Amino acid sequence: MRAAALVVVVAVNLSLGAAAQAATNCSFRRGFRTWTLRASCTTDETIVIPVANLEGRGFTITAHDPPGGHFRGAIVRNGGPELNVAELRLTAEGLNPDACDADDDRLNGILIEDGGGSVTRSVIAGVKQGDSGCQEGNGIIVRNVDGAAFPFGAPRVEIEGNTVTGYQKTGIVVNGDVTARVTNNVVDSGGPVDFIARNGIQIGLGARATVAHNRVVGNSYSGSFGGAVGAGVLIVGGPPPGDPFTVGTDIEDNVILGADVGVFLDNEEEDASSASVPTRVDVRDNVIAHAEVTSGVPYSAGVLDIGNRDRIVGNLIFGAAYDPDTIPGSTFEIDVRFAIDPTVRRNR
Repeated sequence: MRAAALVVVVAVNLSLGAAAQAATNCSFRRGFRTWTLRASCTTDETIVIPVANLEGRGFTITAHDPPGGHFRGAIVRNGGPELNVAELRLTAEGLNPDACDADDDRLNGILIEDGGGSVTRSVIAGVKQGDSGCQEGNGIIVRNVDGAAFPFGAPRVEIEGNTVTGYQKTGIVVNGDVTARVTNNVVDSGGPVDFIARNGIQIGLGARATVAHNRVVGNSYSGSFGGAVGAGVLIVGGPPPGDPFTVGTDIEDNVILGADVGVFLDNEEEDASSASVPTRVDVRDNVIAHAEVTSGVPYSAGVLDIGNRDRIVGNLIFGAAYDPDTIPGSTFEIDVRFAIDPTVRRNR
């Protein structure tokens, strides 16, 4: 097994070396387990890191479109079962706003796929294609949605102490069979926009996470297409059997400001009803505020629960957007009309 893995690593190194000469001026000091960025640089294609650690040293990698084409995929991603990124800065410049991509070609900042690791003390700013409605442009994304097996259970990821700003769709995403801690990050969308519904932090498709001590700002959609809203923290799962429910996540001690929906718990069956099994998501001791209704629908809620036996306890929720008297039937402090057996207490 070790020999086979070594062959894969060597192949990835050779592939990256050839691509780097043609598409990037990024230079790394390459060790057996750690690559260290030597200086700020640019790239027009994904940089694959085949070793366990990437040290950014505060330098910036800027993505731009290649000649005659457009940037596809992540700016930086893992090439093995583990990637730990520290003190890296990423941004994008002048990307084509009309080139929408799907699946592996979607624009992302840092991607860890089918693996574990961490992203710490990094800055991801402006990973976007201008004022684009393309459903891509995520700052940090971790995913294991193809059922990749690991000998010691789901891969574990730590996302801590980062600043993610000016993203196109979502600041931080954790999807699939992953266990994550998302803590002490600043995630700022930059305010209401009418071309895309943005989300701050998304935990979905069966992931388990602790989301704590983050500051999440913005994420309001002032348009009205499809009745979409932006969320500060979004928990999404179902419908089964294609997509698993997202259960057992803790959302605690965060400050969430200016979102259409501060915390959106969205575990749905195929008929859009709440999950038939307990989802048991805890939303507790958060500060959730929005001074005015900026949703184009319009719809606003401090917490919206489409789940089963979720707990919404001890949160401070305020501002006109979440006051039921602002637009009766459209603005809510806590909306549990669709939830099954929720616990709601000590919120104020």
